[in-house]
Amino acid sequence: YWAIVRGGMLAASGSADGWRGVGDFAVLRVVALASALDCPVQYWRFADLPPMQAATAGRLEVQRRLLGPAAEAHVVAAVPDVCGGEFAVAAASQAAMAAWMRWLGEQGFAAQQVAAILPAAAILPDAGGALLGVQIGAEPVMRGGDHGYAADPALDAYWGGSAAATWLNMAERDAMLVMAAAHPVMDLRSGAWKVPAGRGWDAGALRWVKRLGL
Repeated sequence: YWAIVRGGMLAASGSADGWRGVGDFAVLRVVALASALDCPVQYWRFADLPPMQAATAGRLEVQRRLLGPAAEAHVVAAVPDVCGGEFAVAAASQAAMAAWMRWLGEQGFAAQQVAAILPAAAILPDAGGALLGVQIGAEPVMRGGDHGYAADPALDAYWGGSAAATWLNMAERDAMLVMAAAHPVMDLRSGAWKVPAGRGWDAGALRWVKRLGL
């Protein structure tokens, strides 16, 4: 799935690599969505910590709970807007990060052209503890309580109990992705994957959202 946004409005969308024939490739501002299956998220809040300290605490807590060698994991936390605010913490593997970075390079995107690699699992809002899902390309993404993940019957039952999930329609999905492209809540390219800062982007630059379908 891909979408091109101009002026805060959806200008075009489609599947496969149809985006290549839309607009000027050289000025695309890219926000890539990392698969929810490979990059689930947890949502945290710390009532008494300032935003930056809360983000650090959430990241360390997720790292502590991960199974497997710590060196093989890549954990990134968003920064809450306010003290005590909710924020997402994403966990992917180093191998997945390497594959996503390689894929972007193979598409011809310069590092500074990519605004963010955003977890698809981090774009759904809280639905008051209920299950909220959205179909992005071939992947169903679910938000259940404090978790964002690739929809799965067993996980859905665990986080949502017997309640049926509410699914966003296509118009709601597109509106949500427009917002995600304009204001990515996090960029997985942090730590060892951090990209040196480049020039700023024109307000009129195209914004593109594409799911990394590897």
